[in-house]
Amino acid sequence: MPQHAVVALVSPLNWGYSTYRGSMGAYDTNNSGPANAPTTANGMLYRNSAVKMSDVSDGTTNTILIGDSLYGFWADGLSCCVRVWPDTSHPDLWDTYWPVKVQAVNGPIITLRFFSFGGAHGDICVFALADGSTRTISKRIHATVFEAISTRNGALKSINPNLENVTSGW
Repeated sequence: MPQHAVVALVSPLNWGYSTYRGSMGAYDTNNSGPANAPTTANGMLYRNSAVKMSDVSDGTTNTILIGDSLYGFWADGLSCCVRVWPDTSHPDLWDTYWPVKVQAVNGPIITLRFFSFGGAHGDICVFALADGSTRTISKRIHATVFEAISTRNGALKSINPNLENVTSGW
């Protein structure tokens, strides 16, 4: 019988590679939006998250859990997730990444890379929703609708009371 090698695709730190990233939600980290814009993660997956299904007040059918990313194969423990917010640091919602310089506490300045959703499927991107279903979403979706389906808890209603209601036709 021939012997077959099994090759595991893992990083030196044993983190797995993936072209999918979790949805951190839609929030403003650098105060570039309206005064009442949400400023903390309001999605499903982010660093140290412990989101329960009962936290998904927008409905699991209207909430992105994970999505395809053009710049995949992350294994650094930091670039696991996407924050959807069209600010000056990354005005494009699709197929991009942007560097952010941060200073470690009592340490050097380091460059982190943040990523958008996207993929090599033309004008569509593949997502899994919080209810376990999958869906392709057009990259031409209105940014407001995309922001709304990226959140789990109506956080964008503080900007516009009708914002979370836009998901009925997406």
